Amino acid sequence: MLFNPFKYQYETSYLNDEDNSAVLLLRKGSLEEKIRLPKTLLPLDAKPGDHFILNLQSPENAQQTEAESLKKLLEELTR
Repeated sequence: MLFNPFKYQYETSYLNDEDNSAVLLLRKGSLEEKIRLPKTLLPLDAKPGDHFILNLQSPENAQQTEAESLKKLLEELTR
């Protein structure tokens, strides 16, 4: 089975702050869900009103993807 990098990719809107949490609206197709995340998990410059893509992946896939990316970068640099 081929890995689909877009399967767990969500259009995200940073709606507002509540206490030490950020309220985010995740969208994928016609589905929408509001979630709260600690603000410390967002980039330092993120602020309400921002829009971005949120990707979710397992730790195993993240390590594999990072290793593959580094390998490709090394190959490009040594050409």
